[in-house]
Amino acid sequence: MQKRRDSKITIVVRERVEILLSEAHKIAKSNLVRAKRYIKLARRLAEKYRVRFTRVQKMHFCKKCNTPFVPGHNVKIGFDLRAHQIIYECKNCRAVIKFPYKKRKLHKQ
Repeated sequence: MQKRRDSKITIVVRERVEILLSEAHKIAKSNLVRAKRYIKLARRLAEKYRVRFTRVQKMHFCKKCNTPFVPGHNVKIGFDLRAHQIIYECKNCRAVIKFPYKKRKLHKQ
């Protein structure tokens, strides 16, 4: 049985993944190839050290082609009100990615 990874390593990896994703998002419009490379590196780091992406991080790139999402530029965003889903359609590879959301309950006062 393999030992658990040290928590210091996972903290460093999470920080590095966050940095790579933010840099990819900044550079996405000007240099798409480099942005894809940053996302590929972030995914490889997360896989190697078994660190999961947060829900927000998953919504920032295409899982199929590693393209960073820039709304209005390379992604089409829609809502499925019946199934309570946000639908992202990548304009590069035509992949459809669905994220569930919960309806907010209004509190009675």
